[in-house]
Amino acid sequence: MTPSMTKKGNAIPNPIGATREGERGLGLVEMAVSVSLTVAILGITYTAADVVHSVNRWDQAKLKQDVAFRDALRSLRKELKMASVERDPITNQNRYRIFTNGKGQMVLSIQTVSGAQIASGELEPVWSSDITFNVDAKGHLIRTQDGVARILGSGFRNMYFEVTDKGMFKVTAELEIKHPKTNKMMLVTKVFEVKPLN
Repeated sequence: MTPSMTKKGNAIPNPIGATREGERGLGLVEMAVSVSLTVAILGITYTAADVVHSVNRWDQAKLKQDVAFRDALRSLRKELKMASVERDPITNQNRYRIFTNGKGQMVLSIQTVSGAQIASGELEPVWSSDITFNVDAKGHLIRTQDGVARILGSGFRNMYFEVTDKGMFKVTAELEIKHPKTNKMMLVTKVFEVKPLN
């Protein structure tokens, strides 16, 4: 210890920043390694957070579309439950028709029970006028009755109808969902069967 570092025989504490014998500061290599590790950890954390956020956005968009899709199909399903695939005993005509319109869109036409009446001492159903369902060029699911069209839902690409051998209405609905990250349209297909009144 030098004479300038002592005061009345006592050692003066080391000034800040001065190195002691046998000690050394953080070198360039150690600093580079610690910065690299910090950057790598932050990069991994950011990537994981971005993936979670992207999945969350996708789930939210899909859920929103699924709810709208489900509501439209619930309305269709409700009316199909009140329809029939049996022939009218008086006219011998089917109470449903499946055909392609002039725009190339598949159309389902049904009649539903709208009430009841007593005829010849028996309670008989009163049938509605024809109700049609189809997906238009803009992707709307349209319900039309007596010339009045109503949109049940949107985002549909197409809808296919058939009656199975078991007398069930089978509906195949295609919905387009925009992926929130890639903005690409994705196709979701739902198939369900409905048991009519018969």
